[in-house]
Amino acid sequence: MSRYLSILKWEIIRQYKNGIYFVSLFVLILWITLFIQIKTISLSSIVPMLILGNLSLTTFYFLAGILLFEKGEGSLEAQVTTPIRSWEYLSAKVLTLSVLATLENLIITIAFVGWRFNFLPVLLGTFLACCAFCLVGFLTVIRYDSINEFLLPSMGFMFLLSLPIVSGVWMPHAFFWHLHPIYGSYLWIESAFQSIESWKLSGSGIYLMLTIFFLGKWSLNEFNRYVVRSEGSKKTS
Repeated sequence: MSRYLSILKWEIIRQYKNGIYFVSLFVLILWITLFIQIKTISLSSIVPMLILGNLSLTTFYFLAGILLFEKGEGSLEAQVTTPIRSWEYLSAKVLTLSVLATLENLIITIAFVGWRFNFLPVLLGTFLACCAFCLVGFLTVIRYDSINEFLLPSMGFMFLLSLPIVSGVWMPHAFFWHLHPIYGSYLWIESAFQSIESWKLSGSGIYLMLTIFFLGKWSLNEFNRYVVRSEGSKKTS
């Protein structure tokens, strides 16, 4: 446990040095400034859309940016020679960024609607969405070496990942939305402000957690494919 805590601590320090927390603070200030301009409008109905939309930057693109930076400086390949296991490396990034994004979006939610909502569904729904967004970001960026190569395909993945946002304005609660794993997060966040059937919450939550597990396994396989094996082949050549 102390070993993993040290890895988390080092990951937080790296993110701080890379300016991740300053960018997150800047985004937070932007949202609060926006709230000041429209504070006369009831915003509780758009909180799920707001949170899922905000996650594209604070999870997907943050993780992608970190990996591209580490590739550029050579530290990603160097990680293979350290005692840090692949799952420790990946989970430390996902966990720290997910906690950061969850706290950021909780503050945004409080700023927009006040304290009168159920905190637990917002925290759980946001955190699970963060994990999924981070892992998809990892799977998207791991095969690219530059921002120019990554940017265009990333937009397609982000579009697909963020589709549940549309459910807030078009055919809300239609059955086909349940086929999208991230819709589970949308429902959990929405349940903080209005009643949602328990079977929908439990079913969508399990579906999302299974999806995260699958994305995690896939991410580890891709890490071994593009980093561990690639670095090993360079040494033998």
